[in-house]
Formats: sequence, structure tokens, C-alpha cells
Amino acid sequence: MLTREELHRLVWTAPSTKLARGLAVSDSYLNKVCRTLAVPRPPRGYWLKPSADRDAPTPLPPAPPGTPAGWQKGRRRALRHAFRSGVSEADVATLLDRAACFFAAADVDDGGTYLRPRDRWLVDLTTTRSGLPKCVNFAGELFLALAARGLRVGIASPSEVFVRVDVERRQSGAGRTYDARNRTWSPLRPTVVNVGGFPVGLAIVETCIDRQMHYVGRGRFVSEEEYAMLGPVERAAHTLRRRMHVGTGLLRLIAYSPTSKHDLRLEWTETPKAPLQRRIENIIDEIEATASRILEPDAGASSD
Repeated sequence: MLTREELHRLVWTAPSTKLARGLAVSDSYLNKVCRTLAVPRPPRGYWLKPSADRDAPTPLPPAPPGTPAGWQKGRRRALRHAFRSGVSEADVATLLDRAACFFAAADVDDGGTYLRPRDRWLVDLTTTRSGLPKCVNFAGELFLALAARGLRVGIASPSEVFVRVDVERRQSGAGRTYDARNRTWSPLRPTVVNVGGFPVGLAIVETCIDRQMHYVGRGRFVSEEEYAMLGPVERAAHTLRRRMHVGTGLLRLIAYSPTSKHDLRLEWTETPKAPLQRRIENIIDEIEATASRILEPDAGASSD
């Protein structure tokens, strides 16, 4: 068997097409093995550069819960079902610690607001740097509450034909649409909870607002209120203003059907007076009730 560590070393020593021939598999299948085992691969164009100009290999991250220890030819079925079981309550911390690690090390996207981690095999979070702790904490509380009801949350299996929905980042839906020139981050696979056999995708988003900001040097922008508190000399030295999307610190949870078979999309957006943490149990009740109505459309209907 080829372990994760051995595969990681291999993919950074030669192009995948060459390695695939040596392993007697296709290039696309070898790439799928890497995704399933959460093994980072060289980026596109890596092998076209002179060796002196190539970046150092991306370190092998901790294995997500449920990841196989390795791969050997002929074990396609085991790989296909590797993530189907999701994560248990004991694995929630590991799942979120990994996400927090990659998001904390990330740069912002081209829109200048949201984090864009290099790894895409992560829990579905859309967050600014300042909003990251709150996003992770809320995800932890939500996942543990789901686990307490016997509902297991995990990253969807590569074999499942699941699609993640587009997420609305604006707090009210008004103002300019958030634009990162198509370089916003999204997970490789949806985060899914299985509700009585019905898959429900989950996405957690820190919302943003479009507002006037003032540049105050060293790449830093401040709000009108903060700018007014600066001294007259400092204000005179920085006159550049720009409309920008700024994180609100408020969260939105989106629950949706990751398949085209069913039409399901539920959203809960918090306000300063109504944090989502206080509504978790009610949110889960609504998700379960909606999934039950879809699975059993006649349930609850009165008898003739």
C-alpha cells in the first residue's frame, strides 16, 4: 500500500502523467486519489519552470477525519466511499481546527475582503480575517448540536454528484454585488449533513456591506467614523476614498439541497440583536421538518 506520506513525496518529484504510467493508472485517477487522501499536488505550470524557480512543496496537512491511510491499486471502492460516513462528535474539533489553520494562513481574495485559503478540502466557510473565530465557533456549535441528534456532518464524498450553491455575501442584498473577479474561494466539495437519508448542504457566510472607506496608509482603510477621529494633519495627508465591501461580523447560514432532484434552500441571517447561536436548535428543527416533508410529502396531511 502507498501511504499518504509516500504519495505526497512522489507527486512532488515528477509530473503526475509520468507517475501514473509507473503506477499503471490514468493521470485523472491518480489526481482523484490525491484529492481523496487530501494530498496537495503541484500547481499547474509547476513542472514547466526551471527547478531553481519552483516553490517548495506544500506540506502534507493532517488527514481529515475518515481519510484512508493510503492507497493500493484495486481499492477504488474503498476510496469512493471514504467520506460517506461523515464525522462523529469527537471529530468536529479536528475538522474545524484544520479549517481554522488554513483560513488563518490565507490571503484575501481579489475583492479585498474575504479569505481565500490554498486548500479547498475544507468546511464551507466564507469569512473575513476578523470574522474567522466567530465563523469557526458557530460551525462548531452547529455541528455538535447536529451530532447530538444523531445527524452526522462531513465533507461530501468525491463520488457523490453534489453541487454547492452560490452564496449571497451582502447583508441585505442591496448595493453593489461583491466582485472578486471570479476568484472567490469555494470548497472542493460541499459540507453535508444527512437528515434521514436526505443530504442537506450547509454553508456559513460572514455578510458584508458596501460603504465608503478612507485610506490611511500602509494598506489600511478605515470607516468614515474612524477617519473623523483622526487628527487634522493625518486626515490632510490621506485623502483617498473608496467604496469597499466590509465584513459585518454577522453570519448567514444557508441550508440547501446539493442535488438537482429537490428544490431546497433555507437561509438564516443574524442581526446584532438576534445572533444565530441562540437559534441553533430551532434551525435544526426547521431543517429536519423540511427534509421530512420532502421525503414524505404526505406526512402531516389530514386523513380523509
